[in-house]
Amino acid sequence: MKSGNKKHNVRIAALIAAVLALCLALTGCMMGSGKQPSINAEDDSTVAYADRQLTFAHNVQSIQVNVNTAVGFFCYEDNMYKILTDKTGGGSDALDTDASDATDAPDVTAAPDAATAPDAPKADTAEDNTVKYTVELFEKDKDGNLSETPASSDKFTYEINEKNGYLFVKSSVLGEIRINASCANGSELKETVKLNVNRQSVSLFDIVMFVIGLYLLYSAISGRGRIFDAEFVKEGMEAKHKKAMRISCLAAAVIMIAAGVVSALDGFGKLQTVSMILFGLLCAVFVAAIIWTGKYVDKNAKREAQQQPGGGTLRAPKAAFEFDDDEPTIDDVKK
Repeated sequence: MKSGNKKHNVRIAALIAAVLALCLALTGCMMGSGKQPSINAEDDSTVAYADRQLTFAHNVQSIQVNVNTAVGFFCYEDNMYKILTDKTGGGSDALDTDASDATDAPDVTAAPDAATAPDAPKADTAEDNTVKYTVELFEKDKDGNLSETPASSDKFTYEINEKNGYLFVKSSVLGEIRINASCANGSELKETVKLNVNRQSVSLFDIVMFVIGLYLLYSAISGRGRIFDAEFVKEGMEAKHKKAMRISCLAAAVIMIAAGVVSALDGFGKLQTVSMILFGLLCAVFVAAIIWTGKYVDKNAKREAQQQPGGGTLRAPKAAFEFDDDEPTIDDVKK
């Protein structure tokens, strides 16, 4: 029996190792050693600088409200791996081009002093691959119609990340983000980049929590279910053990269902604190349930059962067509 258990454990360990190896292999294939877009990538394009076309590489097609999202990056069509950034480092202040700035501009009609004037840039200087861009938000009204005028700057933020060159956008209202840009060589985006700002969607984790909460609620009310099948309960403590399990299931069910409802209603991400509190309460309930129900478990009987040959392991059920030796077979019937 011990040899059989060892073989069973070896097979399980081998299966787990195989699954982990497959996951690592798939991760390696997805990550790959291939070329990745970067602001430090070499620009080996053979297209003339004046003929290069600016484009925007999408990372997402829409964003969720109140979520800072990397929407994409600027690059040339002939080299999608070289990320282009803005001169001023991005941000909402990068686009303040009010007419009032013109009042501070120097008088270009006056000839500068030859002794103090800086050297004029030469025509054959290095290529300027910086980008000037604008990001606008058009808010939706209660009927879902977009406003004809851009929203105020306090309702959204945006910036180009200095490390990876991606454009990050965050909006506090529903609507549509519109991005326009031009490059120093005179190239502009062929069309305005448009991204919808949608409500936050319910995650798969929240759905699973809600479903488990419904199951625990049913178990707590009916008192039935495999969750109550416990071994090694102290003699005479079965009723108390089951009562503790029902109360624990009821408390966990209420919290899990509440967490699912909060996530479904939190389309604007303003109830994150409530969700974190509920998750903390759920963890506390699980810990309390383990301690409470553990009081009614006969630990000595459990330890003895585990020390026995085959203890603590699952045994395979008998085959469906396994007959005893004294039962008649087909040959006996023919005789």
